[in-house]
Amino acid sequence: MYMPLSRRVILLVRSRVKALTLMVLAIGTIAWPNFVDGEPTLLAVGLGDIFGFLCLALPLVFASGVVSGDFRRGMARLWLQKPIGPVRFYLSRFLEGLLVSLVFALLALGATRLGIAALDQPDEIGRLLGYLPYVLIFACVVFGFSSWIPRGSTLVAIGFLAAGVVARETGSTDLLGRPWNWLVEALLVPMPAIRAFRDFLVGGSDAIWIPSAQILAYSIGWTALGALGVWYTVNKGRLPHAEQS
Repeated sequence: MYMPLSRRVILLVRSRVKALTLMVLAIGTIAWPNFVDGEPTLLAVGLGDIFGFLCLALPLVFASGVVSGDFRRGMARLWLQKPIGPVRFYLSRFLEGLLVSLVFALLALGATRLGIAALDQPDEIGRLLGYLPYVLIFACVVFGFSSWIPRGSTLVAIGFLAAGVVARETGSTDLLGRPWNWLVEALLVPMPAIRAFRDFLVGGSDAIWIPSAQILAYSIGWTALGALGVWYTVNKGRLPHAEQS
């Protein structure tokens, strides 16, 4: 907090260069089949897929380990010596990770649009913008897990997000019955809201306020859970144990 924001952002990006490189290589490998043929339509689809994968992966790169990494390495001792509350400190660090993720996503959006335009394919800006809520949601979920789980929080978050998508797509939550399925659905990624938001952007729906409010409420809820985890770790005696690991 005693360092300019620009400097903190640069340090964050530098610390995640290796993870960012591996992520780009993995996404390129996944999307490679669309580039083999060289047909413009498939190339445009491949570019859109890459952007979608980036929106899913960027928050995992820049928001992962925001809290748990410090607790494992004992870095918490440093901010305990500063006149700043730990909850505020880690909320600021989380927002920096979210900001960097959004900036990279917007840069990727611009590059994707330029690539599609160069292929002389229809501009799908609405569909592409529909991926951006994933950046916000995934970053908040990762932060929420990071403050409660000292080790492996990123893997747990990925498993939770993947399982949530599968559960919604297969309708598995209906097997729980009322009211438990309502509770589980409230914890899972709000895929219906994201789809409604995307439908509005592509002109297929007039509903925007309700899905936007659902996406924001879900993100705020996970952020609050992460802040609560930081407070609990500091005030309920878990911090010394975490620092020794």
